[in-house]
Amino acid sequence: MVKTTKEIEGVAMHESSKLGKKSFFQKISFSWVGKKCLLRPQSQKKTKYCWAYASIGAMSAAVSIKSKKAVVPLSKQHLTDCLLEYYPDPKKESKLKEGETYASSCSKAYRFAVE
Repeated sequence: MVKTTKEIEGVAMHESSKLGKKSFFQKISFSWVGKKCLLRPQSQKKTKYCWAYASIGAMSAAVSIKSKKAVVPLSKQHLTDCLLEYYPDPKKESKLKEGETYASSCSKAYRFAVE
């Protein structure tokens, strides 16, 4: 998967360069205005968890919109722990120091949520 930034209808896509070419994404028209489903921004400090913050924010918002209830923050820690268990990467894990994690991706987080 090639990491690129591609502008599609004013939204930066930070995943596969092929993602924006899919007709599904080109036909989407959605506005977050008035949905009251976004969480406050949180400090990520110098972690490799940007994918977890983005994924959890998007999934929390989606649950709020679908259920028509107030947004409830999902757990970034639960997501990262489960991804390490469900999608292990022994090569990367062997290089980690205690308390560290390796970077993952939003697409893996979404795939985990669906499974």
